[in-house]
Amino acid sequence: MSDWYGAGKFNQEMYVRDEPGDAWIVHARLMPSMHDAYWIRWDTRLGRILNVPDRVARPLLKVPIIKKNLWYRAERTGGRPNLQGQSLVCLEQGDELVMECRVYVSQD
Repeated sequence: MSDWYGAGKFNQEMYVRDEPGDAWIVHARLMPSMHDAYWIRWDTRLGRILNVPDRVARPLLKVPIIKKNLWYRAERTGGRPNLQGQSLVCLEQGDELVMECRVYVSQD
């Protein structure tokens, strides 16, 4: 996929995660492959509890134990608690990202 705009800034990832009950969720993501900024956030069903911007998140996420425990934690653990550190990529006005996904579901 090297011909789509934004190549080199993101990795395309897809995974399936189970939810309580019989539900499954398919996640198709463009995950940053570079780090223009860092962010720590904690979202709940009632709203955002914590929002730590780059100037504070960057030095915190340089501490190995903090990064190990927070780096994309919600993605790895099913979002409970939805507390995680992550990287952000800056895009220019007019930049376009394209993601193609195909999902085939069959019962065997």
